[in-house]
Amino acid sequence: MRACLQFILGVCLISALIIPAAVGTDVKVSRVGNGYQVWWEAEDFDDRDPEEGYKLGAEAEQSDNRIKITEGFYSTDVTMFPSDSARTDLKDWWGLYNITLPAGASSGTWYCWVRISFVGASGDLESHHLWVLNDPGDGNTVPKTRPEGEIDDTDDRLFADVADFPMGPEWAWHGRNTVMEGLDKELQAGGNVVMVWERESGFDSVYMDVFVFANDIAYRPSDGDYESATPLAAVEPGGKLPLTWGKMKL
Repeated sequence: MRACLQFILGVCLISALIIPAAVGTDVKVSRVGNGYQVWWEAEDFDDRDPEEGYKLGAEAEQSDNRIKITEGFYSTDVTMFPSDSARTDLKDWWGLYNITLPAGASSGTWYCWVRISFVGASGDLESHHLWVLNDPGDGNTVPKTRPEGEIDDTDDRLFADVADFPMGPEWAWHGRNTVMEGLDKELQAGGNVVMVWERESGFDSVYMDVFVFANDIAYRPSDGDYESATPLAAVEPGGKLPLTWGKMKL
């Protein structure tokens, strides 16, 4: 009997060592038009900076009584709001997502769109940076402090004021119709680490609801596409998570 128990315990121990724990942002997948779309909600980050500079909606409202999140977002506490900073005093504030592409989706250029609300004054937009592990313009290790030379406006700026498509309080999809500097990223088949970094922040920050990466440059997202997308857990993922992310979580 003891030998049998020892054998069972040994098998359990070996299984625990060789089968990694499931980690990663909850994503949904769709195939609309000529490509794939990979969706996730802004509040579903796997990690954020120790100061928690990026706030969930309820946290943001508690940190500044001027903040009133516009109704119409998905889930309950959906937006992220970094406060009290400017480009002259950049903080090490970030939110991190581990995004897994579905089987069949290949490495290459993917185009980011974000469902946002902007309640600030026109021309007073506060924006963010978008960083992707192993993108040619970004780095090949996951940073926790702002990496010198890896995050800049020419490659990573997320959101900008555009006269033909102004941002407003109504939730809307913004991407290549708004600014292209930080939206085109090289993703790898399987797992990818995606980070949002503070660029500017304050009361006029952009509220972010849902992200989507699409591998068709002509694709334009809609609320309906997101709502009808299938959770990745219900389909076969494209590969394992990046080794750097596994090391980071240990």
